[in-house]
Amino acid sequence: MSIGYLSTLLSLHLRNNNLSGDIPSSLENCTELITIDVAGNKLGGKLPTWLGPSLSKLRILILRSNKFNGEIPPELCHLSSLRALDVSNNYFVGVIPSCFKNFTSMATEESVYLRNNETTYFYSGYPESVQLAIKGNVYEYNWILGLFCSIDLSNNNFSGKIPLELTNLLGLKSLNLSGNQLGGTISSNIGQMGRLESLDLSRNHLSGTIPSSISKLSSLGFLNLSFNNLSGKIPSSTQMLSFDASSFAGNQLCGRPLTVHCGSSSTDGVTVIQEESVETAVDYWLYICIGVGFVIGFWAVSFTLILEKTWRYAYFRSVDEAWYRLQEHFLSIRFMLK
Repeated sequence: MSIGYLSTLLSLHLRNNNLSGDIPSSLENCTELITIDVAGNKLGGKLPTWLGPSLSKLRILILRSNKFNGEIPPELCHLSSLRALDVSNNYFVGVIPSCFKNFTSMATEESVYLRNNETTYFYSGYPESVQLAIKGNVYEYNWILGLFCSIDLSNNNFSGKIPLELTNLLGLKSLNLSGNQLGGTISSNIGQMGRLESLDLSRNHLSGTIPSSISKLSSLGFLNLSFNNLSGKIPSSTQMLSFDASSFAGNQLCGRPLTVHCGSSSTDGVTVIQEESVETAVDYWLYICIGVGFVIGFWAVSFTLILEKTWRYAYFRSVDEAWYRLQEHFLSIRFMLK
């Protein structure tokens, strides 16, 4: 794979081919690059340290589904204009760099971003078509200079804690850290990421409780915290109730939308989790009430017929008349068939 001296190249799309080897060093000369999409190949090796300093104008970097390995070099954090980073389904290890906070374009809302880049956006802008895994599915986005902010580090071997600095990226709309070896707790600062529409932290080793501030994410349409070591009560809010119970499976959580509810606390402060949910108890009493109502109604009618002679005669007379009409109807049908 040889790029040559295409110093004015703006966009490089090579996804879903059979490319192998390392990222070519000749790509370092393409200093005007805004988009790199090499997803779905067999590229490998470590990310070159020159990628950040030399390609500082990059706004979209997609390396998904390759064979890259090693740690994310801190030099990548020179990409202050980056709006989308997808390195999912590779073999990266180590911690998530805290210097991701230097992705200052991700810390900016769309309106501010467009205002600060008005000339570039309206006069040098061009349509981009990139594929991203958002909300559990792969979608194709037609962008102009990557207005949708996204970080996807899923299905690698990242370890350590989720950097607190990620919560400063207030422009992020999608954050996927699933399928790694991440530990520690979910920061209470998660609630300040008001633009988040998709959050996936599943299949890690996260512990502690779900911070109540997560209920403030009013734009959140997809949430997956399943298969961690989370415990305690799921924050009570209309927002959290909108998610399926599978979003919280594989933890030690209680409260809706799960089918376990949080009981009273024991003397040692440990919450007792009862297997029967509030909804199940309500359904149980509803069935009892229906049964009792049926019995009362049946015997009320029966006693009325027993005590009131005129009603009893009228009831049996109507039954006899109905039976007589039914017999006449069947006889007329037999006559017609003959």
